[in-house]
Amino acid sequence: MERLPKRFGKGSRGEAVAQFLAVIHGICIGQGLSRRGEFNYQRYDDIAVSFIRRLQTNYCQSVRDGCFGPEIHCFLRERGFDFPTVAYNAGGTNVFVLPDGSEVEWTAPRPEGVPVCQNA
Repeated sequence: MERLPKRFGKGSRGEAVAQFLAVIHGICIGQGLSRRGEFNYQRYDDIAVSFIRRLQTNYCQSVRDGCFGPEIHCFLRERGFDFPTVAYNAGGTNVFVLPDGSEVEWTAPRPEGVPVCQNA
């Protein structure tokens, strides 16, 4: 899969997902929708679903399903976080769980001419 999925949710994981979840957690703390504390940035879990639902309830005119979708993407972009840009620059492989429960593995395509970094 070369394109990012438009919607994904619980069970998704990978570096881009972790960066997205860190931003969501920070926004929820800043908006008084969450407190600081332990949060698993490595996997889109039940806590992440509850954070997304809070944002959907308070700021989006969308289904409150707890999934990342176009409305959350727009919400984040208005606040300076562009998920596709982050995903393409994060590196690594992400696994996105789609609303139907299927999993899609996605690795950002590398631009032409960019060498692969190898540890010596």
